[in-house]
Amino acid sequence: MLLSFLIHLLVSTVLMGVVLTVALVMGRHTPQELVISVVVGLLLSIPISYFVTKRLRSLK
Repeated sequence: MLLSFLIHLLVSTVLMGVVLTVALVMGRHTPQELVISVVVGLLLSIPISYFVTKRLRSLK
């Protein structure tokens, strides 16, 4: 459980930053668009962190 939380914490931070950077480069500067990009990054991180955690646990 702790491993899942830590992986999700790291993956979500990275993905939110990447999606936010992409939104800014594309010229999306309104607060609503920036919040949407952060939420999209957060939602994308859920399945990615699940599969990364599953893969790491299978290595044991």
